[in-house]
Amino acid sequence: MMPTLHRLSPSRLPFIAAVLCLMVAGTPATLAKDDDEDSPELLLVESIPASTDTASRKIIETHLRALGGPEALVRIQAVRVTSQQREGKTEFEEVLIQARPKRFYQQITTTHLGTDEVLVTGFDGETLWTQETSDKRALPQTISGKELAAAQEGYFLDPCLNWEANGYTFAYMGEVKSTGRKHYLLKLFLPSGHTRFLYFDAKTLLITRIGRETLIKRTIVDMDDYFTSYEKVQGVWFPTAVEKRMEDEVYGHSAVKLIEVNPQLEPGLFSMPQVQEIWLRQR
Repeated sequence: MMPTLHRLSPSRLPFIAAVLCLMVAGTPATLAKDDDEDSPELLLVESIPASTDTASRKIIETHLRALGGPEALVRIQAVRVTSQQREGKTEFEEVLIQARPKRFYQQITTTHLGTDEVLVTGFDGETLWTQETSDKRALPQTISGKELAAAQEGYFLDPCLNWEANGYTFAYMGEVKSTGRKHYLLKLFLPSGHTRFLYFDAKTLLITRIGRETLIKRTIVDMDDYFTSYEKVQGVWFPTAVEKRMEDEVYGHSAVKLIEVNPQLEPGLFSMPQVQEIWLRQR
């Protein structure tokens, strides 16, 4: 399968755009961080419905057809997305690589006083790890706790793709207005009992907004990603602009510069680098 490159024209990337958010359920590391491990996480856990209702199933089925259809979606085994992002006053470039079923590799590059600082995070399906590669003395470290659990509950490409295999449950919440347009609202229950709110545009059936609740300083805060632009690549619609909001206040933007479908990937890319220990014998 030959890789497909789709370079986005700057004119198609509005300033109020943000990066393709492939794993809203779990990563990226640059999002606003939740409280420490002693936070009352149970406040965010809800009882999971026994099954997904019929209305939700119909919306999911229609959404996947609108996204590109089963044949086009199954051909995508991996994707690399390069984007320019801003969160608060911090600007950085992100390279996010995803591969089925839900492995990922994220590289974030910031520039400080003319020097690039690179932070890498990877997940091979079991181990979540990180390393500051710009510092040659920094060793890779494993990540556990909430971050690992979030990565394990993540998804590839779209939250409705392979949702049953991921252990997701949906509930139809009715018709709502978002950005002045009619939407269908589904509530996504992750296996842990944490939830996401998915807004499907009533005309296109594409997802235009994903919301979640998080704890910041022991207060429940609403976080939303607004997908404001899409591009069609190899028969599948990819969100290429996202506006990030906290309690309806914009705190971040990003713009996708390049989408590569089924790129050639280095063997072991997602696995934690092995460190070779060298013991110096004292004479």
